[in-house]
Amino acid sequence: MEGVTDARVVAGNYDVIAEVGGEDVVDHILQNVSTEIGTITGVTDTKTYITLATA
Repeated sequence: MEGVTDARVVAGNYDVIAEVGGEDVVDHILQNVSTEIGTITGVTDTKTYITLATA
């Protein structure tokens, strides 16, 4: 899927955490989540977290 740079199956409140990268948060990343990831069969909810800095 375009923009997804990493995806992990996790334990806890969520099943999968996907890392999505792009130049523009609104036009690229949020649009990708709402139009592509959010429409996958079985996906009932998405959460978006923005990375402010990396170590």
